[in-house]
Amino acid sequence: MRKYLVIALAVASIGSAPTFANAQSATTETAPVRSRIAHARGDRRGLFNGLALSADEKARIKDVHSKYRADNTKLRQSTMAAMQQARAARQKGDTAAARSILEGTKANRDAMRAQMLRERDEIRTSLSAENQKQFDANAKRVVERHKGFVKNRRKAASGTNG
Repeated sequence: MRKYLVIALAVASIGSAPTFANAQSATTETAPVRSRIAHARGDRRGLFNGLALSADEKARIKDVHSKYRADNTKLRQSTMAAMQQARAARQKGDTAAARSILEGTKANRDAMRAQMLRERDEIRTSLSAENQKQFDANAKRVVERHKGFVKNRRKAASGTNG
């Protein structure tokens, strides 16, 4: 009996060694953070997926981004403090306070969304005709993907599984 117990403990300790090693590694980002960054990059790159951009088109896109950069930064900064307060309230379990804070940022979030769409439209007009077709298809795919995320988030919030 003791022999089996010793063997079981040895197997368990060998199986848990990689877990301890991962916990002590010096990574700077956790997996969820990396996946959010990859998700954000994927949406951004997703609009340009399959496009063969000329040097002229790349320069025009860069100009559009630089044109909107200051306004985007200003809108983001104005919303950041409230979003941090909402996050703190959510982590404390005070969802009512978090919702009220988020309602207060609705105007800024709507302005950011409108600015993003204006920037996207301006980028689209700077593309050639064949790239515009691909860009439109990519934009449609991104919108559909976003709808899936929102639908799944609502399911998770309501507690339904299907």
